This record gives sequence, structure tokens and C-alpha cells, in this order.
Amino acid sequence: YATAPAYDHVVQAMAGATDIQSDLNEPAYIKTLLCDKITAYTICQSLSSALFKRERTGIADRLNLSMIDSAVFFLWPDGMMNHTLLDDDVATLPPLTKSYSLYKCKDGFLSIAALSDAQWFGIFRALGLPEYIEDERFNNAFARSENMVELVKSLTIFESLTVDDALQKLQDEDVPCSKTISLDELMTHPQIEANNLFQSINSDIQGKIRALRYPTKFDDNEMFNDKPAPALGEHKQEIIESLSN
Repeated sequence: YATAPAYDHVVQAMAGATDIQSDLNEPAYIKTLLCDKITAYTICQSLSSALFKRERTGIADRLNLSMIDSAVFFLWPDGMMNHTLLDDDVATLPPLTKSYSLYKCKDGFLSIAALSDAQWFGIFRALGLPEYIEDERFNNAFARSENMVELVKSLTIFESLTVDDALQKLQDEDVPCSKTISLDELMTHPQIEANNLFQSINSDIQGKIRALRYPTKFDDNEMFNDKPAPALGEHKQEIIESLSN
């Protein structure tokens, strides 16, 4: 593998991401440049740590990073949960990925993130299933983990509700939830607008561009590059001149 090219699609398959993402026993890609971006974030974190060490100790490091190592490291905590504890008496539970199910409603889909007993009991009440609160298959976290596939299948009652009705019932019970947002809807999402995430810049080549500020604010200062990506050779002359001085 040392001489093989490292491409996102290939590394997703090699690192187990396509197995984690599998549905109906068919592996599937995570449909974004997952491993490319994970590796970039890992490089940034490693560089920051190395620079901090050099600043404190005067000792520099040579950094060596593998894309597959970065991908497996990222996927490990939840994706490899049944490959971590190695004793023979360890109970094997359905992987956390089985809880990643969108719920179909009359007019769309919604997402629910219920992590506590109180939140699950809220779901049961919202759906008119109060008997599930006392059901030994579903009345505590361990039981739900063992019976998660059955539990998810039993929640088809959402199909009789509109998305808005389901959201209202769940929100009344303090259950974390959201409708699935299309990319077009994301552009005008009220939380995104309140966060001032999107910015507009102009490019002589590409015209008007929607760009993003950096997610982190430093002492409430928003970091944003208001210049478009340079064209090929755009700064060639000034770079040459700066090197000659």
C-alpha cells in the first residue's frame, strides 16, 4: 500500500467507513469527502501541537501522517464499539449506527436524538405509547440498546403524522428533534442567519460567491477571508519580487 494513491473513496472503503454506513447489508459511501477532510483537520491539530511544543521547548518535530490512520482514529469511538473490549465475556450490542434512522412522516422526514430515559419516555408519550415506559424491552438504556432494531421498527406511527405535527408533539415533551433540512432551506435557516455564518464576496472570474466565515469566534471576533481563491498565476509576479528582495 505504500505506493498506492490515497483517495477519499478508496480510504473510506479501507477504513471501514463503508461498512459503518451499510444499509440492508450493502456497504455505502458517506457522501462527502470524509477522509480527505478528516486528514486535513488532523494535520491542522498536529501542526498546532508541534508549533506549540517548538515554542515551549525549542525542539521541532517531523510530522508523518497517514490518511487511513486519521480515518480509523476518527471512526473508532462509536464505529468500532464492538471491536474495542476484547475479553471473551464482553456483551456485543447492536452498533450505535443502528440508532441512526430518520423517521418517515406523511410529508417528509424528521430526526430524533433521544439519549436519556426521560427523552425516550417523552417519545412514547408523544406517540400515544405510554405502555412502553413500563415495557422491560424499552424502559432503560441497556434494554433499548439490546432491542434497538425492534424499537425503531415500532415507531412507524410517525407515518400517520405530518412533520410539523410530529415536531410539535416531540418538542412539547422536550425531545431533541428536527425536520430534515434541504440544502436550499439551509441557505435561509434562521439559526444559520442568526450565526452570521454566510458571507458574500465578489470574484472577477466567478462573480458573486456565497462564502463562510470560520466557525470559531475569538473573543467575539469573526474570522473571514473576504478574498476569493486566486486564479492560476495571479500573484506570480509579486511572489517572485518578494523572493528577490
